[in-house]
Amino acid sequence: MPFCRSRRVLDYFFLPGIGLAIGLWGLFFDARKNLHSIGTTALIAMMAASALYTGWTSWKKAQSASVQTQQAIKDKDKVIQSLNDLTSSMVRVDTNVGHVDSAVTNISAQVEKLGKALGIRPENQSPDKISQGLKAAQVKATLATPTVLQTNAGITIQYFPKDLDKDLIQSVLLTNLKDAGFTLRSGNGNPTLKHTPTNSVWYGAQVPAESVRLVALSLLQSGVQLQSIAPLSDAANPAKAKLIQIGSLAAAVNKPVFTVEQISTLDLTH
Repeated sequence: MPFCRSRRVLDYFFLPGIGLAIGLWGLFFDARKNLHSIGTTALIAMMAASALYTGWTSWKKAQSASVQTQQAIKDKDKVIQSLNDLTSSMVRVDTNVGHVDSAVTNISAQVEKLGKALGIRPENQSPDKISQGLKAAQVKATLATPTVLQTNAGITIQYFPKDLDKDLIQSVLLTNLKDAGFTLRSGNGNPTLKHTPTNSVWYGAQVPAESVRLVALSLLQSGVQLQSIAPLSDAANPAKAKLIQIGSLAAAVNKPVFTVEQISTLDLTH
């Protein structure tokens, strides 16, 4: 910093002062009389010093400009390299995103295929329902023994179709429960429950627990959210002793949904 201030003094005061002195000296100088005087010698020395300093400062400025130019080139090269790196990163990201999208698409297709195999309609598919559906199918396989299937032949399942989930319930009944030996029968539902999804199973006094679990697990396997499993209010009625009903219960809408584990251990006494 002191050197810079010294240069400013030389540039703004000293050199202009030399120029002024030389100008004034030229006005009054008589070369024939004063050529060898001390003042003349001093002024000539000052002129030489001024010329040298001017040359030196010009060289320094050129050097400084060269350094600045080289630094600008380096900075530009760094910016170009950064842009190239960024472009490469974007290409890698696009490639990775493409791989992820492909994997997600493949997984989605597999989930849809699995859901379809379980009887879960596409609009009702979710990871939780798929997981519960798989568990339900596994437990069902252990329950569907020849003895249970033979017992089911004497049991009637009554269901109440409604526009809200008619296709889903009929799909479960036709693809799962009929093959398990049950007799199927539709009934007229309560008009006030037409907007309440199927969420309940009721059973008569002579329906074995394994048969009730088989029905409940079949519904759960296909994505039906069961919130109530209970004996019929008149379970002892001989006409309903071997009857299972599948329908809606408004009072159960806010209750927790049964899981496979809960259905497997549920107390189904009459």
